[in-house]
Amino acid sequence: MEKALPQRRSPNHIACTDLALGFLAGVLSGGTKLAHCAQLRGDPLMADLLGVKRLGSQSSYSRFFGLFSSARFNSECFGRLWRWSLEQLLSSRAGYTLDLDSTHLLHEDAHQKEGVRSSYTPEGMRRCLHPLLGMISEAKLVAGFWLRPGNTRSDNNAVAFTAELLDRLPSWVRLGLVRADSGFCDERMMAFLETRELPYIIVARLHQPTRSLISRVTHWQATELPGTEVAELIHQTWGWSRARRMVLIRHRVNNALRPEAASCLSARATGSRR
Repeated sequence: MEKALPQRRSPNHIACTDLALGFLAGVLSGGTKLAHCAQLRGDPLMADLLGVKRLGSQSSYSRFFGLFSSARFNSECFGRLWRWSLEQLLSSRAGYTLDLDSTHLLHEDAHQKEGVRSSYTPEGMRRCLHPLLGMISEAKLVAGFWLRPGNTRSDNNAVAFTAELLDRLPSWVRLGLVRADSGFCDERMMAFLETRELPYIIVARLHQPTRSLISRVTHWQATELPGTEVAELIHQTWGWSRARRMVLIRHRVNNALRPEAASCLSARATGSRR
């Protein structure tokens, strides 16, 4: 951590590693503001428990985060930390599962923050950020994170993000599967994963062509889950360079056996390659 974090030059400064550990302790203690993290200074045992000389004040944390002044520096700093975390993983014969997510972070009370824009979210139009997130499922480990403006397209820079994440993996960490939400459902993304020979499952976007495809399918297979049926076909939708295997999942929302499904979509499609 000391090699990755920025260095301060003040003769009376608190080490950046101490500030980072103090900040993490504040977050894990339920703090949501820098002032909350600074309150840990009042605990006489906290510094010894964390193995640091002293904890920072609110202004110390503000100056510390002010050192992260550019996207390039941020990427280099956290890239080293993510790389170190991934190097702690053991080799797995079956391979690890990489989960990719294009989520929304709501910031309705922070209108002046850089990148906070109005965009459609599951809660409607909200001011938010629209980051990309990569996680190793079995280890519950974040492997990469890109922060983007809230009004960015879901698939914008998805391939570049995934390529950087894959290049960060140590040689002994092998992926057995890549799973992604509909924000990564793009021809360029699927072609990239196929070039890397990585099995993947990507949730398809429920646009009208996909809805029409679901309505035309006649051979559905019942599952153990009441009210849920599945179908499989080889299909080439608009914008794809070739046909791919698609698995369709249909929920009967009016089924009395599944009242909790009433708030779900009537059908959902997922694409995969094995």
